[in-house]
Amino acid sequence: MDKEKNIKDTVNKILITAIQDHNIELVRSAIKDGANINMKLNNGMCLIDFAIILGNEEICNELLNQQNLLLEQEGYTPTFVTALFSPNENIFQKVMNKTIEQKGNFTTDQLNKLFYKSVKLNSVTAAKRLVDLGVDVNIKIKGKKQKTEKDNNPLFSMIDQQVDQFKEFESYKPMLEVAINDGNFEICEFLLNNKNIKLQQPKTIHALSAAEMSSNDKVYKLVLDKTLNEVPDIEKTNFLYDTLLLLPMTAQNYANSKTFGPYIENVIERAKFITNHKNFSSINPYNNETDFIYDLIQSYYSRKHEIGYCCYEDVILALLTEHKETIDLNKTYPNGQTLESLLTNMINHLSKEQNTSENTKFIKSANKILDNIKELVKEKNQQTDKQ
Repeated sequence: MDKEKNIKDTVNKILITAIQDHNIELVRSAIKDGANINMKLNNGMCLIDFAIILGNEEICNELLNQQNLLLEQEGYTPTFVTALFSPNENIFQKVMNKTIEQKGNFTTDQLNKLFYKSVKLNSVTAAKRLVDLGVDVNIKIKGKKQKTEKDNNPLFSMIDQQVDQFKEFESYKPMLEVAINDGNFEICEFLLNNKNIKLQQPKTIHALSAAEMSSNDKVYKLVLDKTLNEVPDIEKTNFLYDTLLLLPMTAQNYANSKTFGPYIENVIERAKFITNHKNFSSINPYNNETDFIYDLIQSYYSRKHEIGYCCYEDVILALLTEHKETIDLNKTYPNGQTLESLLTNMINHLSKEQNTSENTKFIKSANKILDNIKELVKEKNQQTDKQ
């Protein structure tokens, strides 16, 4: 008995070594000698999964051709999942076909859960395969569902547990929002490039609102660019408010957080990205750029003590440069002020107040904007004189 066990152990070890060494002939020999193709490694991994991870297509095919190979064992991740995240398309296709042959077609719920996992793990390879299998890119994970008789089989039981761990605080979120929250740039890019993706769904926030709270600037710019390119004309009035005007509050939230960024420097970069975007001029909700700049200066002044609002300097300067031909620098408001006199009065008023760091920063910033306005006034006067 012991001798027979020792022989089996030896043959099993030979099979493991052969797979590890990519030795197909030794793999075939070990299988022929009775090696257990369903055994687990010391780390609990199934043998076929080990071969898939090593990426040896020939060895995988040899194992998959064995009639007694189990692709799903209780308590272990199904082999289909391992293959799903493998870069080798041929291995994935063969495992998928073998799984369907053994267990039947996948349910929509099973595929949706795997899509969620692919989003969380930032795997474009797995996500693309699942979309090709019919998964809707706009699905939302809705928490645990009552299992039907059809679902009462061990297939994907481990996936159910893993997804439950992931989704504890993410019920009802679209996959795009989940990817944005995690800062997963590659999967965000994949989803945004899908023609069916929705930037907002009923009872969910807009993707851009989620991106504003992301610590990943690349993700933010990706979502912003998609939104700027696709936002309908009817929504443009609210759009600018939801982006530029909320940037300082976003920065304030970041600055108050101990766990993640970006801080104000990143928000300034975001403001520059918005104002430099090719579609920026078409999303101004005001009747004219002058009114928008006037409101921005007022907001900047009244909230100067909050860390995020210094990004308005870059926004205002960008607007002055972008729209210098159409800005009415002589326009007066109900208080009789122009843009130039408004800034001058603010600077004079703060100069008489207590010398705080907030006041000093605003005065420096306001002077910079004021110099820019004075230069524009000078240019316009020169053009008038020539005419």
